[in-house]
Amino acid sequence: MTNLYSQFLEYGGRGHVTWEFKPGKCSLPCNEGDDVKIIVIGKYNDSDISADIVKIILPNKEELTHQKDGQKLLHITRETRNGVKAVQSGIRATKYGYEKIIPYEIRAKASYFTGR
Repeated sequence: MTNLYSQFLEYGGRGHVTWEFKPGKCSLPCNEGDDVKIIVIGKYNDSDISADIVKIILPNKEELTHQKDGQKLLHITRETRNGVKAVQSGIRATKYGYEKIIPYEIRAKASYFTGR
């Protein structure tokens, strides 16, 4: 099995935040299995995508707002339509901006998504 990407997986399995998509070479900014806080700070919606915009608070209190590559906002894709891929959530929210909301917290665990 190969680690396809590193993530922060919501407890209950509702969604995840991708940290680094780099099959076979992805890493985490903390230890695998660490509990982290996901703070939902905004919403992005268009005719194709719905996503929560988030920041991650690591166990050492470091705050992350962008994926490891520094290019895309951290986010949780909640819905896609019209055949659009989930990766577009971060691309579009970064490019077009998002609606700020009253922040709320979700608990998550640092992990890897594996595949063949």
